[in-house]
Amino acid sequence: MLTSKAVFPFFSSSKKLANSKGINLAKWKFTTFTRYGMETTLSEYRLAASSSLNGNIIRIIFPKAYDHHAAQTHIKSIIKPFKDCLVIGTTPSKRLKKDYLISIEPGHNFCFAIDKDGLIKDLISKRPNTDKKPLATRARVPDPRYGDYAARIRIFAPRFSQSIDEDINKASQASSPLFLHIIPFQHELGINQSTYSSNAKLIIEQNSPYSLMSTIHPEYGYYLRSSNCNHAVEGAVFGMESVNDSENANYDLSCQEVAIKIGAKFALSKNEYMELIEFLGLSSGIEPGKANQEEYLPLFTC
Repeated sequence: MLTSKAVFPFFSSSKKLANSKGINLAKWKFTTFTRYGMETTLSEYRLAASSSLNGNIIRIIFPKAYDHHAAQTHIKSIIKPFKDCLVIGTTPSKRLKKDYLISIEPGHNFCFAIDKDGLIKDLISKRPNTDKKPLATRARVPDPRYGDYAARIRIFAPRFSQSIDEDINKASQASSPLFLHIIPFQHELGINQSTYSSNAKLIIEQNSPYSLMSTIHPEYGYYLRSSNCNHAVEGAVFGMESVNDSENANYDLSCQEVAIKIGAKFALSKNEYMELIEFLGLSSGIEPGKANQEEYLPLFTC
């Protein structure tokens, strides 16, 4: 993978970014520009394993009058210089407040690899297949964040995107920006393309049903963790076995919360990383969940 400086040689002449948060922007390199009506900010952050390669976070703000073809062309041109890396795309979850209800825009996470030849590989983007009848209906886990949401949710067969064009199209329709984490495959970081590819293929083969939120087991009453885009992306990056075995695994998180969790794992300084994503606006809208993790574990009796 190329370093950020090589990919974006115009960092030194970048437009000055407005800073109303009191954050020291000198810690990072930025550039921002507008193309096809899309305001794009490119930034980089230091990774834990190496000072020679940095991670990147890219923010794309789409205009109201979006054009699918222009969005695809623009985003593909941005990621084209990158090689041998992992890309995580995030449309943040958003709470939309109205006079008569509180609705939720769930957001979305997807990920893919870019190989050494610059080819996109092993896209993981999990959504519900709403073209088919639901597989089941279950009571959702009580959560004060979603008090006005339906008490029961539908479980669907999954549908996986076949091309990043679909994810770009859907992102351009959302009311939130699209964020891209770009992280080089490095042995020192504990990620490589071969393992990622194996993880991604296993997720598609398993084809586990889609559940937006955690639900309650209809017979035994313990909590069943949600199986959504967050679960799939984290499983592709770290391995589904590792993710499922984690006692603290909880995927009723906002999409931006999961993306930040992954990005921070590879950062040299978590504090600097958190300041960066706060400035970019990725941390906006996060509402921590309060579910008791012990409720997710089935009760064993003798």
